[in-house]
Amino acid sequence: MKNHRALLLGVYVTANVVAAAMFWSLRELDPDYASIPVPSGGVILAATFGVVLSYFLMMGPIFGILETRRLPEPQPSVKPSRTHEGVGWVILVVQVVFLLFVLTDTSYIAGAASSSSSPLKWVAVLMVPDTLFLVYYGFYRESPLFYPNLSLFIASNVVRGWSSFWLVIIFMETARLVRQNRFRWRIAIIGMGVVVALTPFLQLAKWLVRVAAIGNTGIDVGLIAAFRDTLLSTDLGEAVQATALWGVSRFQHLSSVLGAIQDRVPILAALHGGSAQYFFEEGLPQFTVDRVLGIRGIPDLHSFVPQLMGQAPAGDFVNVFQLGLTGWLWLLPLWAPIYLIYVLALGYAGIWLVKKMGGPELAMDAVWLAWILYLMNGWFGAYISLLQALVIVAVLRTLAARRPSMSAGLNTKAILPNRRPSLQ
Repeated sequence: MKNHRALLLGVYVTANVVAAAMFWSLRELDPDYASIPVPSGGVILAATFGVVLSYFLMMGPIFGILETRRLPEPQPSVKPSRTHEGVGWVILVVQVVFLLFVLTDTSYIAGAASSSSSPLKWVAVLMVPDTLFLVYYGFYRESPLFYPNLSLFIASNVVRGWSSFWLVIIFMETARLVRQNRFRWRIAIIGMGVVVALTPFLQLAKWLVRVAAIGNTGIDVGLIAAFRDTLLSTDLGEAVQATALWGVSRFQHLSSVLGAIQDRVPILAALHGGSAQYFFEEGLPQFTVDRVLGIRGIPDLHSFVPQLMGQAPAGDFVNVFQLGLTGWLWLLPLWAPIYLIYVLALGYAGIWLVKKMGGPELAMDAVWLAWILYLMNGWFGAYISLLQALVIVAVLRTLAARRPSMSAGLNTKAILPNRRPSLQ
């Protein structure tokens, strides 16, 4: 396993192990699950073992075997140099429209509890800008249009009050350095120190944006003054400690697994009663079928469980509940064979699409990142949006490759004088 993959895998595994030790010693779960009693030590140990084992197996040998599996069909020879301009401009337009949407509508703000009636929301639904940019990152990192697209990606995430986009950038840039044999541990350690030092202030800025956006107050003078006063009164040591605890809570999903185990009976009642979606019902294709058939829209389990615990309002809202890959096995153990086949099929679909497009190694790193961000956390709808983005990029690459160049059809010998080349 390459250094960049091993580093991120180590972060996730360590966060879950640290969380298990905290739950065991403090006898309380993450603050988001304060209403749920802590299970016995044996249950915590078994759940932790399952989470850690799933990370090592899925992100190590399983991904590696699927990644190295050869396709029987020859790969297409579509060079990024021939398609970067067409693909880059389309994605740039998509991101501009999406940014205009999030600037005029609060439904995509982190923590929002409202749905949108704007027609621009279909850009987010059909073109999946975030995962579309991740795929673009993997295929066209060296394109001249990459930096304008990166700027829009950062801007839209900042406006929506998200901070996880930094993880995408840090991982992909580290992967690029490793692939180019330019990775240096000293620089990486210094960079990690800078990230740790800046994270408390970035977190404060993130919450400033969320409060301003969701409250429809805008970032006025009062909020800026409150932000400044908070910065000046914050002790750096306490801020770093709070950031470390926040990092553990965000990289681990053990608390969600334990919450599902403790609330298994009402969760199963909701699933069997049609109040929440099963794992195979998440994603845009399933949503489309539901709407075509006129089936009543129901929330996915990641939205329903916080409602069940009284941690979130009913209806559409953004949350970070992570049932995890193993959470469904605790809920539906008899479904394990079907569930695992479904997960592996989804996972391999991303690898297969990249290989069919003849994608570079960095594109495969993007799929690996999607595995650890989406599949391992049980966000199957989000992972399906990655597959959706891969199909969009495949179509754009095909169309761009067929686009005639500006010099096509010109007889340069007839136009230019016949002269000897200079020896400059």
